[in-house]
Amino acid sequence: MTLNTSMTMSGMSPMIAGATLSPDKTPGRYVGTITFPDGGTRQVTVTWDGPAGKGSTKFSLSVR
Repeated sequence: MTLNTSMTMSGMSPMIAGATLSPDKTPGRYVGTITFPDGGTRQVTVTWDGPAGKGSTKFSLSVR
């Protein structure tokens, strides 16, 4: 399982934020944290590859 974040800015390379992801006490669940240096709209991608299959999902969030 991976957790990636980025913020696109026109004319610049995407800014990448620090993200961590670790297994929770409950099997199949994970806990993650993301550190953003400033506010703005961010793109978050969660990717998985395990016994039940693989895939990914993306979503946007607003950081204040």
